[in-house]
Amino acid sequence: MEVKNVLLALEERDKWMERKKRLQRKLAMIRERKASVVKELEGVKRQVARYDGLVTSLKDSKSPMDTPSAPALR
Repeated sequence: MEVKNVLLALEERDKWMERKKRLQRKLAMIRERKASVVKELEGVKRQVARYDGLVTSLKDSKSPMDTPSAPALR
């Protein structure tokens, strides 16, 4: 085997190892961002549920006299 070919193979291997490291770092950043977004989404879901409950509560507590009637059509 020629020394030149061995050196080329080692260089190529090193390039691929660096690419692997970069992709692993990128994947770790994506996972961190995903965790952050999932946490934010859970907060949004809680707020929506809270306001859904509030709206339902307000609808249930209104008496028929409190409900405005539509104006008569002419």
